[in-house]
Amino acid sequence: MQSCGIIKKDLVQHFRRRKMKHIFRKLAVVAALAGTVSTVLAGAQSIRITPVGAHRGPYRLADVVTSVSRWASVSRSYVFDNGNDTFDTLDCTFDGICVSTYRKADNALLGATAVPMELDTFGGFYAGANYNYIVFGRENADDSDTAEVFRVVKYDKAFNRLAAAAVTNCFTYEPFEAGSLRMAEYGNILAIHTARKRYLTSDGNRHQSQLTVFVNTDTMTTLNNLGRFQENHVSHSFNQFVRFDGENFAFIDHGDAYPRGVILQKLTTDLTALAPSSMLSYERACLFEVPGTPGANCTGITIGGFECAEDNYLVAINSVDQSKVTNYTSYEIEGIDYDERDIILLVCSKDLKKNGSEPEIKQVRLTNYVGEYMLGSRPYLVKLPNDRFLVLWEEFVYNDKWATEPLKYHSILHTSLGLKYVIVNGDGTVVSDIYSAPEAHLSSDCQPVLLDNNRVVWFSVELVGEYADLAEMLYDIDLSSELITISVNGSKVTFDRVPEVINGRTMIPVRAVSEALDADVSWDEATQTVTLTKKNTTVTLAIGSNILYKNGNAVTLDEAARLSGDRTLVPLRAIAEAFDCNVEWDENANAIRIAG
Repeated sequence: MQSCGIIKKDLVQHFRRRKMKHIFRKLAVVAALAGTVSTVLAGAQSIRITPVGAHRGPYRLADVVTSVSRWASVSRSYVFDNGNDTFDTLDCTFDGICVSTYRKADNALLGATAVPMELDTFGGFYAGANYNYIVFGRENADDSDTAEVFRVVKYDKAFNRLAAAAVTNCFTYEPFEAGSLRMAEYGNILAIHTARKRYLTSDGNRHQSQLTVFVNTDTMTTLNNLGRFQENHVSHSFNQFVRFDGENFAFIDHGDAYPRGVILQKLTTDLTALAPSSMLSYERACLFEVPGTPGANCTGITIGGFECAEDNYLVAINSVDQSKVTNYTSYEIEGIDYDERDIILLVCSKDLKKNGSEPEIKQVRLTNYVGEYMLGSRPYLVKLPNDRFLVLWEEFVYNDKWATEPLKYHSILHTSLGLKYVIVNGDGTVVSDIYSAPEAHLSSDCQPVLLDNNRVVWFSVELVGEYADLAEMLYDIDLSSELITISVNGSKVTFDRVPEVINGRTMIPVRAVSEALDADVSWDEATQTVTLTKKNTTVTLAIGSNILYKNGNAVTLDEAARLSGDRTLVPLRAIAEAFDCNVEWDENANAIRIAG
């Protein structure tokens, strides 16, 4: 035992030296790449692409290519806002944990810091309101109740170590097995939702399930039962999410057994009453049921995002056409020739037991890939201001030359068509076009995050070059034009489609204009002309013309009315001023205020 400790110390020292080498190498690479930032158009948007250096795993080829697998793995890449003019990335590679600081204005690398590994395995990171947390783990080969299997380490915002919670007696042989790890906090309670391979049982197996840990971050002690069967037990949980919904913690699991599908569980126990070994209570709903034999690992779905709207829960998944599957096994899905998957948004009321009945689950299908030899990757969800959400995924098409290859080789059969993203509101209604960015990618494990209420940022680990080397690319979407808020006489205007900023002018659907200004609207299909009437004022605009007529008098516009899909977009300021309203632009709040 003594000699093992010495060896371990030497390995840790070696590991730290490797981490510092990685940091210096990263700084050097980024310096060499300075000035290579590019911008690609995505519909009305632009995406900034910044190379940030070479990468040294660990990533599987399938993760980099399609992000589709039977089960998840822990995320090793994170982006988080520092609340000032910088943001950080945390990246756990073979070289160790590296925290890099970037300037928001131009995504320039300002510096990097090494964070020591404390146990054998990295589990996950969480940027809390006041502190940062990392969860480490290690194998419990003896199935010992006294062994430290998980360690939750608390840091200040500069990653100075403050304290740690040793998690024992958790019926865990191998932490994080065939699952992920995510965290959320409320006050001094940190909720950790992950996976585990459990102790050997009488049937000769080590079964897998979720594991949920509540930690008091003041005392760094655990607060709940961590044994064989928790109150929110999910047998074979292959992906885990947790959010604080404004009242309590809510959890998502990807189950393949009992139950089988997308499982939502909401904690109903009073958080203020949590104490060591607390017995907890949950409400449960299956948001998406997968047919098949319990325990068959293949389910044909991947969960990518879980967020809380004002009234609903939103879960982003991809899925095969389940109705065409004839059999599910732990290795393949029978009955379909290609792993074609659509992007689906699941919407469920936060009130799981409304009127004593099961909640209504709405499915919003965002793509039609099934039947088109296409695949939508694991989708992500980003919470935006004003109860709106960004859904992102990467689009793949099967290569023709591989068309006859078996399904199990799917990870090498796809060609990326680039990034897709769309904005939805809190009930899942689509309120924007689906934007495309062919040169941008989403195929790594980094959750995109919102910076400064208008930018969505992530980095992707990608295969580049002749020898398919791994490289890091930082992506940045400016959504400021889509996130404009508009109010009339102090009342917020709700749109079924986000405003567009075209050549510096805010364009909104004409119906939204008429309702906001309490005007009547009519449409002349023959002349492609829209007419708005309010009291003694009549305003007409023809599609494609930059001339507005107010009671017959011509007014020249900077931007013409236009058709966008099934909507007629008109310039907001010009219409409002035509009805003698005052229009004020608040740059700090990204808001337009109309009075009159």
